[in-house]
Amino acid sequence: MANRRGNKRSSGKSGKQPFNGFINVDFNDKERIEVNAWLESRTLDDANVVLCLCERGYKVSVSFSSGRPCWYVSLTGKDTDTRYDGYCVVCSHADFSKAIAVAAYVAEVLLENEALPLPGQSDDLNW
Repeated sequence: MANRRGNKRSSGKSGKQPFNGFINVDFNDKERIEVNAWLESRTLDDANVVLCLCERGYKVSVSFSSGRPCWYVSLTGKDTDTRYDGYCVVCSHADFSKAIAVAAYVAEVLLENEALPLPGQSDDLNW
C-alpha cells in the first residue's frame, strides 16, 4: 500500500475543500427581466469576468452540452467565510458570453447578498 503523505507546503493536509453539492440556478420570467436589466447596465468582457470571479475566490468551470445546446458555467465556492463554501453553483445559457455574464450576476448579486437558497431550503430566490 502506498504511503500517503503531504508535500512540504501542505504539512500532510490534502488542501481540498469539502464538496457540499450542486445548486442549479434557473430564473423565472420576472427574474430574467431583472438579470437582463443588470447585464445591460454593464459592459462585461468574458476574460475579465472569469478573472474577477477567480480573484473573488471561485473556481470557474465552463462546459458545453450538445444534448441541450447550451453553455454551463459553474462557480465553486472556496471562501470558508460564506455559506456557499463547497457548493457548486451552475447557470446556463445558449450564448457563451451571456452564460459568462449570467455567472457574474449570480456571483455579484445572488451569492454576495446570500439570496440563493441552499439545497433543501426554499426554491424561491429571495429577490
